[in-house]
Amino acid sequence: MTAASLTAVRPTNLTFLGLSRSLVPGNADLPNTYPGITGIASTIPLDKSDYQPEDTPRWLMDTAVRGSMAHVYSVIQGPEDATFSYGGPFYGDIEGYFFDNTFGDLSTIGSSPANTATLVGTAAVYSTSGTITSATGYSAGTFMQIGTGNTAEVVVVSGTAAGSVISFTTTPLRFPHASGSTVNTVTGPYTHRFAILQQGSWNGTGQPPVHAATDYTGLTAVTGARTYPYLCISQLDLTGNTEQLFQAKVTGNSWLSVPASGSSVPLNNPSAVVPVPAWQSTISVGGTAMTQAGEWAFSIKRELQVYWTAQGTQSPFVIGRGSLDATLSLHYTVSTDETALLNMLNNTQPSVTVTVNNGLAGTANIQCIMTSSVAAFTKAKPNRSAVLFGYEDELQCVANATDVGGSGGLGPMTITLINNVPTY
Repeated sequence: MTAASLTAVRPTNLTFLGLSRSLVPGNADLPNTYPGITGIASTIPLDKSDYQPEDTPRWLMDTAVRGSMAHVYSVIQGPEDATFSYGGPFYGDIEGYFFDNTFGDLSTIGSSPANTATLVGTAAVYSTSGTITSATGYSAGTFMQIGTGNTAEVVVVSGTAAGSVISFTTTPLRFPHASGSTVNTVTGPYTHRFAILQQGSWNGTGQPPVHAATDYTGLTAVTGARTYPYLCISQLDLTGNTEQLFQAKVTGNSWLSVPASGSSVPLNNPSAVVPVPAWQSTISVGGTAMTQAGEWAFSIKRELQVYWTAQGTQSPFVIGRGSLDATLSLHYTVSTDETALLNMLNNTQPSVTVTVNNGLAGTANIQCIMTSSVAAFTKAKPNRSAVLFGYEDELQCVANATDVGGSGGLGPMTITLINNVPTY
Protein backbone atom coordinates (compact mmCIF):
# COMPACT_ATOMS: atom_id res chain seq x y z
CA MET A 1 0.00 0.00 0.00
CA THR A 2 1.35 3.42 -0.93
CA ALA A 3 1.58 6.38 1.39
CA ALA A 4 -0.97 8.21 -0.77
CA SER A 5 -3.56 5.46 -0.32
CA LEU A 6 -3.03 5.42 3.44
CA THR A 7 -4.15 9.05 3.68
CA ALA A 8 -7.52 8.10 2.17
CA VAL A 9 -8.58 5.65 4.88
CA ARG A 10 -10.91 6.82 7.64
CA PRO A 11 -11.01 5.08 11.04
CA THR A 12 -14.52 4.37 12.28
CA ASN A 13 -13.65 5.94 15.64
CA LEU A 14 -13.16 9.33 13.98
CA THR A 15 -16.73 9.48 12.68
CA PHE A 16 -19.35 11.49 14.57
CA LEU A 17 -23.01 12.54 14.35
CA GLY A 18 -24.17 16.11 14.97
CA LEU A 19 -27.78 17.20 15.51
CA SER A 20 -29.73 20.39 14.95
CA ARG A 21 -33.39 21.34 15.07
CA SER A 22 -34.60 22.69 11.73
CA LEU A 23 -36.70 25.83 12.02
CA VAL A 24 -37.47 25.35 8.31
CA PRO A 25 -38.32 21.67 7.66
CA GLY A 26 -36.03 20.20 5.02
CA ASN A 27 -33.13 22.58 5.63
CA ALA A 28 -29.77 20.81 5.76
CA ASP A 29 -28.79 22.60 8.97
CA LEU A 30 -25.32 22.10 10.38
CA PRO A 31 -24.91 20.89 13.99
CA ASN A 32 -25.41 23.38 16.80
CA THR A 33 -27.07 26.01 14.59
CA TYR A 34 -30.14 25.68 16.82
CA PRO A 35 -30.66 26.78 19.47
CA GLY A 36 -27.36 28.53 18.82
CA ILE A 37 -26.06 28.48 22.35
CA THR A 38 -22.31 28.23 22.88
CA GLY A 39 -21.21 25.26 24.94
CA ILE A 40 -24.31 23.12 24.46
CA ALA A 41 -23.53 19.69 23.00
CA SER A 42 -24.59 18.98 19.43
CA THR A 43 -22.72 15.69 18.87
CA ILE A 44 -24.20 12.51 20.30
CA PRO A 45 -21.86 9.58 21.03
CA LEU A 46 -23.19 6.33 19.53
CA ASP A 47 -22.39 2.64 19.60
CA LYS A 48 -20.59 1.60 16.40
CA SER A 49 -23.05 -1.23 15.86
CA ASP A 50 -26.02 1.15 16.03
CA TYR A 51 -24.73 4.15 14.09
CA GLN A 52 -26.51 3.51 10.82
CA PRO A 53 -27.76 6.27 8.53
CA GLU A 54 -28.48 4.87 5.07
CA ASP A 55 -29.59 6.47 1.79
CA THR A 56 -32.36 4.34 0.28
CA PRO A 57 -33.40 5.48 -3.20
CA ARG A 58 -36.08 3.31 -4.84
CA TRP A 59 -35.08 1.51 -8.04
CA LEU A 60 -37.52 1.15 -10.91
CA MET A 61 -36.75 -1.86 -13.08
CA ASP A 62 -37.66 -2.10 -16.76
CA THR A 63 -38.57 -5.79 -17.22
CA ALA A 64 -40.85 -5.42 -20.26
CA VAL A 65 -40.24 -8.35 -22.64
CA ARG A 66 -38.71 -7.48 -26.00
CA GLY A 67 -37.70 -10.69 -27.76
CA SER A 68 -34.80 -11.47 -25.46
CA MET A 69 -34.29 -13.93 -22.60
CA ALA A 70 -32.85 -11.25 -20.30
CA HIS A 71 -34.81 -9.97 -17.33
CA VAL A 72 -33.82 -6.36 -16.52
CA TYR A 73 -33.23 -3.93 -19.41
CA SER A 74 -32.78 -0.65 -17.55
CA VAL A 75 -32.56 0.56 -13.97
CA ILE A 76 -34.17 3.95 -13.31
CA GLN A 77 -33.84 5.88 -10.10
CA GLY A 78 -37.22 6.51 -8.48
CA PRO A 79 -38.28 8.43 -5.37
CA GLU A 80 -35.70 8.60 -2.62
CA ASP A 81 -35.35 8.98 1.11
CA ALA A 82 -33.08 7.66 3.87
CA THR A 83 -33.40 5.57 7.02
CA PHE A 84 -31.50 5.72 10.28
CA SER A 85 -30.84 3.81 13.48
CA TYR A 86 -28.95 5.59 16.27
CA GLY A 87 -28.33 3.93 19.61
CA GLY A 88 -26.03 3.71 22.59
CA PRO A 89 -25.79 4.85 26.21
CA PHE A 90 -28.24 7.54 27.29
CA TYR A 91 -26.71 11.04 27.32
CA GLY A 92 -29.02 13.24 29.33
CA ASP A 93 -28.17 16.54 27.68
CA ILE A 94 -28.58 15.80 23.98
CA GLU A 95 -31.32 13.12 24.08
CA GLY A 96 -33.85 15.95 24.36
CA TYR A 97 -33.55 16.48 20.59
CA PHE A 98 -34.88 12.96 20.04
CA PHE A 99 -37.65 13.35 22.63
CA ASP A 100 -38.79 16.59 21.00
CA ASN A 101 -38.81 14.95 17.57
CA THR A 102 -40.90 12.02 18.87
CA PHE A 103 -43.41 13.83 21.10
CA GLY A 104 -43.48 17.47 19.92
CA ASP A 105 -45.07 19.18 22.94
CA LEU A 106 -42.26 20.61 25.08
CA SER A 107 -42.51 22.85 28.12
CA THR A 108 -39.44 24.02 30.05
CA ILE A 109 -39.04 25.53 33.51
CA GLY A 110 -35.72 27.00 34.65
CA SER A 111 -34.24 27.59 38.10
CA SER A 112 -33.46 30.73 40.13
CA PRO A 113 -35.97 33.06 38.46
CA ALA A 114 -34.90 36.70 38.52
CA ASN A 115 -35.69 40.05 36.86
CA THR A 116 -39.41 39.34 37.06
CA ALA A 117 -41.54 41.17 34.50
CA THR A 118 -44.77 40.58 32.63
CA LEU A 119 -45.66 40.38 28.97
CA VAL A 120 -47.21 43.48 27.42
CA GLY A 121 -49.78 42.39 24.86
CA THR A 122 -50.15 38.87 23.55
CA ALA A 123 -47.38 36.80 22.00
CA ALA A 124 -48.37 34.49 19.17
CA VAL A 125 -46.93 31.12 18.26
CA TYR A 126 -43.72 31.44 16.19
CA SER A 127 -43.10 34.96 17.51
CA THR A 128 -39.43 35.87 17.81
CA SER A 129 -39.87 38.99 19.92
CA GLY A 130 -42.10 40.35 22.66
CA THR A 131 -42.61 43.44 24.77
CA ILE A 132 -42.18 43.19 28.54
CA THR A 133 -42.72 45.66 31.34
CA SER A 134 -38.98 45.99 32.10
CA ALA A 135 -35.99 44.78 30.05
CA THR A 136 -33.48 45.28 32.85
CA GLY A 137 -31.28 42.18 33.14
CA TYR A 138 -32.27 40.77 29.73
CA SER A 139 -28.98 41.00 27.82
CA ALA A 140 -27.94 38.98 24.77
CA GLY A 141 -27.47 35.32 25.63
CA THR A 142 -29.77 35.50 28.66
CA PHE A 143 -32.22 32.63 29.08
CA MET A 144 -35.75 33.94 29.49
CA GLN A 145 -38.73 31.91 30.68
CA ILE A 146 -42.16 32.93 29.44
CA GLY A 147 -45.24 31.53 31.15
CA THR A 148 -45.74 28.84 33.76
CA GLY A 149 -46.85 25.24 33.97
CA ASN A 150 -47.44 23.19 30.81
CA THR A 151 -46.99 26.21 28.53
CA ALA A 152 -43.80 27.53 30.11
CA GLU A 153 -40.91 27.81 27.69
CA VAL A 154 -37.34 29.09 27.75
CA VAL A 155 -35.99 31.22 24.92
CA VAL A 156 -32.58 32.72 24.27
CA VAL A 157 -32.38 36.52 24.19
CA SER A 158 -30.63 37.69 21.03
CA GLY A 159 -29.14 41.15 20.71
CA THR A 160 -29.71 44.20 22.87
CA ALA A 161 -33.21 45.06 23.98
CA ALA A 162 -34.85 47.85 22.01
CA GLY A 163 -36.58 49.67 24.82
CA SER A 164 -38.78 46.98 26.33
CA VAL A 165 -38.83 44.79 23.21
CA ILE A 166 -36.93 41.54 23.66
CA SER A 167 -35.84 39.50 20.63
CA PHE A 168 -35.22 35.73 20.59
CA THR A 169 -34.70 35.07 16.90
CA THR A 170 -33.26 31.55 17.13
CA THR A 171 -35.91 30.23 19.52
CA PRO A 172 -39.40 31.12 18.25
CA LEU A 173 -42.30 30.58 20.64
CA ARG A 174 -43.95 27.17 20.76
CA PHE A 175 -47.09 28.32 22.60
CA PRO A 176 -49.26 31.45 22.54
CA HIS A 177 -48.96 33.61 25.66
CA ALA A 178 -51.52 36.03 27.04
CA SER A 179 -50.84 39.60 28.03
CA GLY A 180 -49.66 39.71 31.63
CA SER A 181 -47.88 36.34 31.46
CA THR A 182 -44.95 36.11 33.86
CA VAL A 183 -41.46 36.56 32.41
CA ASN A 184 -38.17 35.81 34.22
CA THR A 185 -34.53 35.26 33.52
CA VAL A 186 -33.57 31.73 34.59
CA THR A 187 -30.55 29.47 34.95
CA GLY A 188 -30.01 25.72 35.19
CA PRO A 189 -30.94 23.10 35.98
CA TYR A 190 -33.91 23.07 33.61
CA THR A 191 -36.92 20.78 33.73
CA HIS A 192 -38.22 19.75 30.29
CA ARG A 193 -41.54 17.93 29.97
CA PHE A 194 -42.28 16.12 26.71
CA ALA A 195 -45.85 15.14 25.81
CA ILE A 196 -47.71 14.24 22.63
CA LEU A 197 -48.43 17.26 20.44
CA GLN A 198 -52.12 17.60 19.57
CA GLN A 199 -54.06 18.84 16.57
CA GLY A 200 -54.94 22.52 16.80
CA SER A 201 -51.96 23.23 19.04
CA TRP A 202 -48.96 25.47 18.50
CA ASN A 203 -48.40 24.51 14.85
CA GLY A 204 -51.99 23.53 14.08
CA THR A 205 -51.02 20.20 12.55
CA GLY A 206 -49.98 17.90 15.38
CA GLN A 207 -46.59 17.48 13.67
CA PRO A 208 -43.54 17.52 15.97
CA PRO A 209 -40.37 19.45 15.03
CA VAL A 210 -37.94 17.92 12.55
CA HIS A 211 -34.17 17.80 12.80
CA ALA A 212 -31.09 17.48 10.63
CA ALA A 213 -28.35 14.94 11.34
CA THR A 214 -24.83 15.48 10.01
CA ASP A 215 -22.69 12.37 9.64
CA TYR A 216 -18.94 13.00 9.49
CA THR A 217 -16.93 10.21 7.82
CA GLY A 218 -14.06 12.24 6.39
CA LEU A 219 -14.85 10.95 2.90
CA THR A 220 -17.14 13.64 1.51
CA ALA A 221 -15.40 16.35 -0.49
CA VAL A 222 -14.66 19.67 1.28
CA THR A 223 -16.49 19.10 4.60
CA GLY A 224 -16.01 15.36 5.06
CA ALA A 225 -19.66 15.03 6.07
CA ARG A 226 -23.16 14.48 4.75
CA THR A 227 -26.35 15.96 6.21
CA TYR A 228 -29.66 14.09 6.42
CA PRO A 229 -32.47 16.71 6.49
CA TYR A 230 -36.07 16.25 7.66
CA LEU A 231 -35.22 13.61 10.26
CA CYS A 232 -38.40 12.01 11.70
CA ILE A 233 -38.39 9.34 14.41
CA SER A 234 -40.72 6.34 14.13
CA GLN A 235 -39.54 4.50 17.25
CA LEU A 236 -37.82 5.48 20.48
CA ASP A 237 -36.62 2.74 22.85
CA LEU A 238 -35.42 3.41 26.40
CA THR A 239 -33.98 0.36 28.13
CA GLY A 240 -32.75 -0.34 31.64
CA ASN A 241 -30.96 -3.56 32.52
CA THR A 242 -29.51 -3.30 36.01
CA GLU A 243 -26.28 -4.97 34.90
CA GLN A 244 -25.75 -2.48 32.05
CA LEU A 245 -25.87 1.23 31.23
CA PHE A 246 -29.18 3.00 30.65
CA GLN A 247 -29.65 2.80 26.86
CA ALA A 248 -31.51 4.79 24.20
CA LYS A 249 -32.20 4.04 20.54
CA VAL A 250 -34.13 5.79 17.76
CA THR A 251 -35.09 4.70 14.26
CA GLY A 252 -36.94 6.46 11.45
CA ASN A 253 -36.77 8.18 8.07
CA SER A 254 -35.30 11.36 6.62
CA TRP A 255 -34.65 12.94 3.27
CA LEU A 256 -31.73 11.66 1.21
CA SER A 257 -28.35 12.93 2.40
CA VAL A 258 -26.57 15.90 0.82
CA PRO A 259 -22.96 17.05 1.27
CA ALA A 260 -22.74 19.18 4.41
CA SER A 261 -22.61 22.87 3.62
CA GLY A 262 -19.66 25.13 4.31
CA SER A 263 -15.97 25.04 3.60
CA SER A 264 -14.71 23.21 6.69
CA VAL A 265 -15.39 20.18 8.85
CA PRO A 266 -18.64 20.54 10.87
CA LEU A 267 -18.34 21.31 14.56
CA ASN A 268 -17.68 18.21 16.67
CA ASN A 269 -19.07 19.15 20.06
CA PRO A 270 -19.76 15.85 21.86
CA SER A 271 -21.76 15.43 25.02
CA ALA A 272 -19.63 15.59 28.15
CA VAL A 273 -22.34 13.96 30.25
CA VAL A 274 -21.38 10.64 31.81
CA PRO A 275 -23.83 7.77 31.08
CA VAL A 276 -25.92 6.46 33.96
CA PRO A 277 -25.86 2.80 35.05
CA ALA A 278 -29.36 1.34 34.93
CA TRP A 279 -29.17 0.24 38.57
CA GLN A 280 -29.65 3.94 39.37
CA SER A 281 -33.26 3.64 38.26
CA THR A 282 -36.30 3.37 40.52
CA ILE A 283 -39.78 2.15 39.65
CA SER A 284 -43.12 3.11 41.15
CA VAL A 285 -46.32 1.13 40.43
CA GLY A 286 -49.53 2.68 41.70
CA GLY A 287 -47.51 5.10 43.80
CA THR A 288 -45.62 2.30 45.59
CA ALA A 289 -41.96 1.51 45.04
CA MET A 290 -41.44 -1.74 43.10
CA THR A 291 -38.07 -3.32 43.77
CA GLN A 292 -38.38 -6.69 42.01
CA ALA A 293 -37.52 -5.64 38.44
CA GLY A 294 -34.08 -6.34 37.04
CA GLU A 295 -34.95 -5.06 33.58
CA TRP A 296 -37.44 -2.66 32.08
CA ALA A 297 -37.97 -1.03 28.67
CA PHE A 298 -40.25 1.65 27.21
CA SER A 299 -41.01 1.30 23.49
CA ILE A 300 -42.53 4.45 22.01
CA LYS A 301 -43.75 4.09 18.43
CA ARG A 302 -44.82 6.91 16.16
CA GLU A 303 -46.91 6.17 13.10
CA LEU A 304 -44.92 7.52 10.17
CA GLN A 305 -45.44 7.62 6.40
CA VAL A 306 -43.29 9.06 3.63
CA TYR A 307 -45.27 10.86 0.89
CA TRP A 308 -43.95 11.53 -2.59
CA THR A 309 -46.04 13.73 -4.87
CA ALA A 310 -45.93 14.80 -8.51
CA GLN A 311 -43.75 17.87 -8.14
CA GLY A 312 -40.79 17.03 -10.36
CA THR A 313 -38.48 15.98 -7.55
CA GLN A 314 -37.42 12.68 -6.02
CA SER A 315 -37.48 14.00 -2.45
CA PRO A 316 -40.58 13.39 -0.33
CA PHE A 317 -43.21 16.10 -0.24
CA VAL A 318 -43.65 15.44 3.47
CA ILE A 319 -42.98 12.77 6.09
CA GLY A 320 -46.21 12.56 8.05
CA ARG A 321 -46.39 11.66 11.73
CA GLY A 322 -49.54 9.99 13.04
CA SER A 323 -50.55 8.47 16.37
CA LEU A 324 -48.10 7.77 19.19
CA ASP A 325 -48.22 4.45 21.04
CA ALA A 326 -46.24 3.46 24.12
CA THR A 327 -45.67 0.09 25.77
CA LEU A 328 -43.58 -0.96 28.75
CA SER A 329 -41.97 -4.27 29.67
CA LEU A 330 -41.22 -5.05 33.31
CA HIS A 331 -39.20 -8.15 34.14
CA TYR A 332 -39.91 -9.21 37.72
CA THR A 333 -36.61 -11.09 37.97
CA VAL A 334 -37.04 -11.67 41.70
CA SER A 335 -40.75 -12.29 42.32
CA THR A 336 -41.67 -12.41 46.01
CA ASP A 337 -45.43 -12.72 45.49
CA GLU A 338 -48.04 -12.95 42.70
CA THR A 339 -48.38 -9.20 42.16
CA ALA A 340 -46.95 -9.45 38.64
CA LEU A 341 -49.61 -12.02 37.73
CA LEU A 342 -52.56 -10.52 39.61
CA ASN A 343 -52.08 -7.09 38.03
CA MET A 344 -52.88 -8.77 34.70
CA LEU A 345 -55.63 -11.13 35.88
CA ASN A 346 -57.44 -8.31 37.70
CA ASN A 347 -56.92 -5.86 34.82
CA THR A 348 -55.17 -3.48 37.18
CA GLN A 349 -54.27 -0.24 35.41
CA PRO A 350 -52.11 1.71 37.87
CA SER A 351 -49.73 4.57 37.23
CA VAL A 352 -46.16 3.53 36.48
CA THR A 353 -43.13 5.80 36.80
CA VAL A 354 -39.55 4.89 36.01
CA THR A 355 -36.91 7.39 37.15
CA VAL A 356 -33.23 7.32 36.19
CA ASN A 357 -31.12 9.73 38.26
CA ASN A 358 -27.35 10.20 38.10
CA GLY A 359 -27.40 11.34 41.74
CA LEU A 360 -25.40 14.53 41.17
CA ALA A 361 -26.40 17.95 42.46
CA GLY A 362 -27.27 21.28 40.86
CA THR A 363 -26.57 21.77 37.18
CA ALA A 364 -24.76 18.41 37.06
CA ASN A 365 -27.97 16.55 37.90
CA ILE A 366 -29.43 14.42 35.12
CA GLN A 367 -32.84 12.83 35.53
CA CYS A 368 -35.08 11.04 33.05
CA ILE A 369 -38.58 10.44 34.43
CA MET A 370 -40.89 8.27 32.30
CA THR A 371 -44.51 8.25 33.44
CA SER A 372 -47.69 6.56 32.30
CA SER A 373 -50.62 7.45 34.55
CA VAL A 374 -52.72 4.55 33.22
CA ALA A 375 -50.76 1.39 32.40
CA ALA A 376 -52.65 -1.85 31.70
CA PHE A 377 -50.88 -5.17 32.42
CA THR A 378 -51.51 -7.26 29.31
CA LYS A 379 -49.10 -10.17 29.80
CA ALA A 380 -47.46 -11.98 32.70
CA LYS A 381 -45.20 -14.76 31.45
CA PRO A 382 -43.63 -17.04 34.07
CA ASN A 383 -39.86 -17.25 33.80
CA ARG A 384 -38.02 -20.31 35.11
CA SER A 385 -34.81 -19.82 33.12
CA ALA A 386 -32.86 -18.37 36.03
CA VAL A 387 -32.11 -19.49 39.59
CA LEU A 388 -35.10 -17.61 41.02
CA PHE A 389 -38.67 -17.66 39.68
CA GLY A 390 -39.93 -14.50 38.01
CA TYR A 391 -42.43 -12.97 35.62
CA GLU A 392 -41.99 -11.05 32.39
CA ASP A 393 -44.81 -8.51 32.26
CA GLU A 394 -45.96 -6.39 29.33
CA LEU A 395 -47.91 -3.16 29.84
CA GLN A 396 -49.92 -1.00 27.47
CA CYS A 397 -49.83 2.74 28.18
CA VAL A 398 -53.41 4.05 27.89
CA ALA A 399 -54.35 7.56 26.76
CA ASN A 400 -55.50 9.76 29.60
CA ALA A 401 -56.00 13.43 30.47
CA THR A 402 -53.02 13.60 32.85
CA ASP A 403 -50.15 12.66 30.52
CA VAL A 404 -50.51 15.75 28.34
CA GLY A 405 -48.72 19.05 27.78
CA GLY A 406 -49.67 22.58 26.87
CA SER A 407 -51.46 21.42 23.71
CA GLY A 408 -53.95 19.41 25.79
CA GLY A 409 -55.88 16.40 24.53
CA LEU A 410 -55.14 12.86 25.72
CA GLY A 411 -51.76 11.15 25.91
CA PRO A 412 -50.33 7.75 26.91
CA MET A 413 -47.19 8.96 28.72
CA THR A 414 -44.80 11.82 29.32
CA ILE A 415 -41.04 12.09 29.71
CA THR A 416 -39.48 14.66 32.01
CA LEU A 417 -35.82 15.43 31.44
CA ILE A 418 -33.81 17.45 33.98
CA ASN A 419 -30.43 18.79 32.85
CA ASN A 420 -28.46 21.98 32.23
CA VAL A 421 -29.73 22.56 28.68
CA PRO A 422 -32.04 25.59 28.47
CA THR A 423 -33.95 24.72 25.30
CA TYR A 424 -34.23 22.39 22.36
